[in-house]
Amino acid sequence: MKRVSLSLIAIAASVSAMENPIVGPRAMGMGGAQVACAEDYNAQFYNPATFGFFNQGTPERNQDGMGRKLDGAGFDNQDLARKDWGLGIDLTVGARINGDLATYANDLLDFNTDGIDTIQTDVTTNPTRAQKTITDILKLASSLGSLDIARDAATVQANAGGGLRILSFGIGARVYTEAVAKIAKLDLTNLGTGTPTASNVATLLAQAAQATSGAPTAGSSSYTPTYFSQDQYNTLLTSIAAASGLGTSDGTVLAAAQGLDQQATQAQASGSIDATAAAAITDVLGDGTTTGVLNALNSTGDINKNDTAILIQGSQIFEVPVSYGYAFNDYVSVGGSVKYMMGKISAVKIRAIDTSSNKDLSDYLEDFMNDAEESSNFGIDLGIQARYDFIQAGLVARNINGPTFKGPTVKYTHADGSVETSKVADVQVKPDVRAGIAVIPFYQWYAGLTLAADAELIKSETALPGYYHQMVSAGAELKLLSTLDLRGGVSKNIAESDIPMLVHGGFGLNLWLLRIDAAGAMATETVSVDGDDVPKEVRGSLAVATDW
Repeated sequence: MKRVSLSLIAIAASVSAMENPIVGPRAMGMGGAQVACAEDYNAQFYNPATFGFFNQGTPERNQDGMGRKLDGAGFDNQDLARKDWGLGIDLTVGARINGDLATYANDLLDFNTDGIDTIQTDVTTNPTRAQKTITDILKLASSLGSLDIARDAATVQANAGGGLRILSFGIGARVYTEAVAKIAKLDLTNLGTGTPTASNVATLLAQAAQATSGAPTAGSSSYTPTYFSQDQYNTLLTSIAAASGLGTSDGTVLAAAQGLDQQATQAQASGSIDATAAAAITDVLGDGTTTGVLNALNSTGDINKNDTAILIQGSQIFEVPVSYGYAFNDYVSVGGSVKYMMGKISAVKIRAIDTSSNKDLSDYLEDFMNDAEESSNFGIDLGIQARYDFIQAGLVARNINGPTFKGPTVKYTHADGSVETSKVADVQVKPDVRAGIAVIPFYQWYAGLTLAADAELIKSETALPGYYHQMVSAGAELKLLSTLDLRGGVSKNIAESDIPMLVHGGFGLNLWLLRIDAAGAMATETVSVDGDDVPKEVRGSLAVATDW
């Protein structure tokens, strides 16, 4: 069975491209707010100035003989002076549906071209299947015509790594990956069977719409459309008449237009066609000679020649940061990281409706990896942190030099067999400036409470052209009996209105030598995917560490 190859979006789960991430489960559980309150090896990412407070200050003012924090030692709000070293590893993954892709993806994924190949005989031998084929063409036309190719996409993210902290120094290794799959080109012309002659167009449409064999029941000249507007319905009549050589008052032409209107109404009621897609359908149906379904049914515009293309583009950035922090006193510290960075930029361009290719998922994945371009660079992060009387503030600037990595050259085979070669743009990791504040009203060895908030100060580009990223976040952590940490928070990309708020939650278990942390996040809005409601965005994170 031949199907639309949009299912290849699944490749994105294995590959990459760039956006400011959340690193580690403690941050994930607190909404991403860590600039002012990082307390372990992941301070390399959130604020290297934190390293200046590790094993610093005046511990004799801070601790009793057992290393437990004393009342009144408010300047060391997180008890960092007692920490000498620590190490850990973590993994964070996430996926997001951008724009309205999910609204249309089901029709694209479910479209089956087998009925296209047999529609002319199906009209008399299997009219039910012929009717379904026409309905499927309507759905596909609606979906393709309604897609916003600049904004509708699927994004997958992951980062994994670890770090070693010794006194005021840190060294780590981390890989950041992100992939975007989107429609790169729309072909709204080749969407039909390419088999019947012009004289059969009206009869074919009418018979398929009514699921009857033989001569269709003539349509009524007084019909009132229910899905299309009157103007759109009149356009249908004119288009069908032009394609078939019959008049707009011919009973077969009327039956065809009315049958299409009724099928669109049924599809809308079932949720298959969005109520705003009528104009897109009439645009796709066209004038019977140059575009769309009518053109296809008029012996040209074969869906087997459709040139709609999917672009999957990913970036994978591996970095090795070396960090150092210096505390001027008990209250102010500065720090920075120098990072060696290796970038691998990949891309593959695929025909979305490919009924002739023998390639499977592994073949396209191989193309994706083979077309990758590797290059190296370096990055610089700088941070500052201040603390006093149970309140802390921080500011960090990441990748202030804007390191850039080379994009690959990819080949795309058109429906006519010609091969197009194009250069994918270089990828720049844009500078990211974040500010944070934390309030720690109490912190003892057995219990503590942290309230934190972060904000990105610069709106930055993402791997999806025209989409921007600027996060604000807030969260809390409650430490209980030195064993269990409970976390919660929220985050929102204020640069885009269609990306909903995320609700975060997580926990940490402190088992003396070992600490295990886990967290997740979920969007407050859902979309329908294959009949199931799923969040527009989901994330998860897990870490194992030791901290002394």
